[in-house]
Amino acid sequence: MKIRGYGWLKPNGIRKKLKDIAQNWKNSDDYKNSWLSRME
Repeated sequence: MKIRGYGWLKPNGIRKKLKDIAQNWKNSDDYKNSWLSRME
C-alpha cells in the first residue's frame, strides 16, 4: 500500500528532507538566537 506524501521516506529522500529541514532551521531566527549558534 502506498501512502501519498511519504515518498521522501525512501533513504535518499529522507536525507534530502533532513538536509532541507536543517538548512531552513539554520536560516531561522530560532537558530541564530539559540545556544547552538554560539557553539560554532
